[in-house]
Amino acid sequence: MTAKEHLFYGFGQVVYCLSFSDGKIQEEEKRKLEAIVDEIAGNNIASVVQVTHIIFQLLEKEQVFTAKEMLKEGIKNMKLGDHYLSDDLKSMFLKILQQIAEAFPPTTSEEMEVVAAFKDAFNY
Repeated sequence: MTAKEHLFYGFGQVVYCLSFSDGKIQEEEKRKLEAIVDEIAGNNIASVVQVTHIIFQLLEKEQVFTAKEMLKEGIKNMKLGDHYLSDDLKSMFLKILQQIAEAFPPTTSEEMEVVAAFKDAFNY
């Protein structure tokens, strides 16, 4: 995997962790995730395709990781490619995470912990 692929794969893992923090991911959540990524990424089509593809690959697999393990692994993978993390991409990633956290009320403390860990890891 290239450094840039690690960045997007790791972000997919972080999104998965955020979505899975309540213990399950439902079909409606999958559709909402795709809509949020499409809306926020807008004209950045390459990023949209990469992020949504990775997220859905992760969502379709049976996971043996806890949400915390997935978050840790996701941040680790993102750091392997963080030299590709421009300010615009960083802002897009944070906006996606925040919208996903707010998409299915109530926003839980576990969801906010994922967003906070992401912000801490990438110096927001």
